[in-house]
Amino acid sequence: MLYRVLTTTMFLFSLTVFSGSARADWEPPVECKGLGEPSGFDCGDLSYEGCCDDLGRLLWCDAGALYCIDCAGLNPLCGWSPDAGFYDCGTVGDPEPSGTFPLNCGPLCDPACLPGEACQDGVCVPCTPDCTGKMCGSDGCGGSCGTCAPGEQCQGFMCQAAGNDGCEPLDTPGCGGCACEACVCAADPFCCDTLWDSI
Repeated sequence: MLYRVLTTTMFLFSLTVFSGSARADWEPPVECKGLGEPSGFDCGDLSYEGCCDDLGRLLWCDAGALYCIDCAGLNPLCGWSPDAGFYDCGTVGDPEPSGTFPLNCGPLCDPACLPGEACQDGVCVPCTPDCTGKMCGSDGCGGSCGTCAPGEQCQGFMCQAAGNDGCEPLDTPGCGGCACEACVCAADPFCCDTLWDSI
């Protein structure tokens, strides 16, 4: 399922592609606002293909606007979508295979961090993975709490039947990025804060 595809159709922005080089002098947004509105307008050299930050968030630039989706919170994992040709939520968390578009938005740690460490601002720091109450998705340290079986997708850290179009009630907040999520959440915050119900 593509979580980013709505940006262009919702806002009719034209595609703007920037260089795919490392982003050493760029600061990611503090607040991740999802598809509904830009999280900022400082794209640096961030491309439309995007990247994933240390917090498991998806970031990309479209027509000079910076967008951010918290994959770790709703649609784990952030990674390369080979079918779409850009980084997206709901993937297996892999980097773009050619290396043209780096997975990590910030400075990379060199050498790579060891298990139990996370790369933050180019430095490996101790990290305690947390999979409490999670069947799938990010462990908060760059690892995974598990993957879902075929025919399921990770929504709210739980494996749910794939293909939710937003019409099916879920026992988790949000619908995992379905097309109507932003509109429903604006009209009925309970659906995105507590439970995606059928009311």
